[in-house]
Amino acid sequence: MVTCRGTQLKVAQVGDSARGAVISSNLIGIRPGPDVLPSVLFAYFRSSQGQAALLGRSRSSTQTLALSPKSVGRIAVPVPPMEVQRRVAELVRLAEESYAAAVEAAEWRRKVAHHVAINLMTGALDTEPREKG
Repeated sequence: MVTCRGTQLKVAQVGDSARGAVISSNLIGIRPGPDVLPSVLFAYFRSSQGQAALLGRSRSSTQTLALSPKSVGRIAVPVPPMEVQRRVAELVRLAEESYAAAVEAAEWRRKVAHHVAINLMTGALDTEPREKG
C-alpha cells in the first residue's frame, strides 16, 4: 500500500489477511507479478531509491501529492534472481519483526514510566530510603 500526505510517502506490506479488502481512493494496492516476491517490492518502495521513484512519478497540487496506479506501474523495480529475493525477503521479515518488538518495548517502558510518575505525584510510591532493621 502506498499513501501520500504532503511530501511524505508511506509504504506498508499487507498480508493475506487483507485479501479481498477494499482500498480507499487515497491508497494504491500493488500486486507483484510472479517473478517478484512481495517483500522485495516492499523493501524497494521503502528505500530512498524507491521513495525517489515514487515521488518522481507524482503530481503535486496544494500541499498534496497525487500518484496514479498507472504511474506507479511504470516504475522500473530492480528484480534480482529468486535466491537473492528469498534472502532479501528473510532480511525484511526479520527487520520488521525486530522493529515491531522494539516499538512494543518502548511503549511498555513509556507506560511503566508514566505509571511510576503518577504514583510519585500522588504519594502512592515512597521514594525515601528505608532503614534496615
